[in-house]
Amino acid sequence: MSCLLFLVHLITFREKFFLLYVFYKIRYLIRKLVKPYKLWRGYQPNLQYLRVWGCLAKVMLYDLKKRKIDPKTSDCMFLGYAEHSATYRFLVLKSDVIEHNIVMETKNVKFFEHIFPLKVRDRSM
Repeated sequence: MSCLLFLVHLITFREKFFLLYVFYKIRYLIRKLVKPYKLWRGYQPNLQYLRVWGCLAKVMLYDLKKRKIDPKTSDCMFLGYAEHSATYRFLVLKSDVIEHNIVMETKNVKFFEHIFPLKVRDRSM
């Protein structure tokens, strides 16, 4: 240990700066190439199922709920993700087949992430 301390005193400021630079660059490259999640789990996370909360979603109705001339979708608002399954959770806003203001879970859905049905518009402009 004392030998290492002795060597540190012999290194000039420029050499110390260079070694620190190399150390931080190596750390940066390792973090950029290998994400912490991949180091922890061994694979990259799949982020394709993440959606914008509160956006409009057209939910496909189940076969039990729809009839021949009824609409095939209902307008819903995305609330989040189901706790015990791999589905999405929605609040029904407008539907001719299902009651309004109930929460439903399904995966058959088309998201419109740029439309927010409950957004308050400013009337003063």
